[in-house]
Amino acid sequence: MKPALVRIFVVTVAAALAQPAAAQSAAPTSKRKPAAAAPRVSHFSFKVPDGWTDKSTADTRDFYTLAFDEANSLSFQAKVSPGGDRVTPEFLDKYASDAQRSVAQRLKGAELKVLEKKLVNIGGLTGARFVFEVPAPPDAEVAQEVRQVQYYVPAADQHAVLTFSAPRSAFDKFAPLFDKTAQATLIKR
Repeated sequence: MKPALVRIFVVTVAAALAQPAAAQSAAPTSKRKPAAAAPRVSHFSFKVPDGWTDKSTADTRDFYTLAFDEANSLSFQAKVSPGGDRVTPEFLDKYASDAQRSVAQRLKGAELKVLEKKLVNIGGLTGARFVFEVPAPPDAEVAQEVRQVQYYVPAADQHAVLTFSAPRSAFDKFAPLFDKTAQATLIKR
C-alpha cells in the first residue's frame, strides 16, 4: 500500500474506532434547552512525538491533532469531543464491541480484532487502553495489517480519544513510544 493510502486507511479506521464513544456521549442528558454556547475550551493538550510531522492546524489543534512519522508508517490522531463516560470494566466491553460494529459498517469485509482492553491512568484520571488490529483492505496493492493502540480519557464535560497506528510488524517496537506520548497528555480540570 502506498504511504498516502496507508495514512488515509489508518485515519479512516481511527475515525471508525472513535465513533462509538462519541455517539454514546452525544446523547442529550436533559430536555432543558441549552444555554447560549460559551467559547469552547479543551481540557486536553497533546504532545506530538519528537521528529514527527504535525499536520494539525493552529485553530483546531486543541481539539484535533494529527501527526505522522512517514519513515516508519506511523500515525497519531487525537480528538476531543463533548461528553464522556466513566471508564469501567463494562465500558471496556461495550466500547470494544461498538468499535467492532463500527469498523464492520464503515469498512465492508474488514474485521476488527480486539487484542487488549484494560483500565489505565492518564494524568490522574481513569481511562481505557485498547489494542486493535485491522487486516488490509481487500483491494490493497500491498497487504499490510495495521495495529492500533487507542486511549479513551474522560475529563469533566469532554473526552479524548488518542489513536496511534503502526504496521503490525513494527507495532511492538513503537508501543512504548505510544504509551509515553499518551502519558504526556496534559489534562486541565
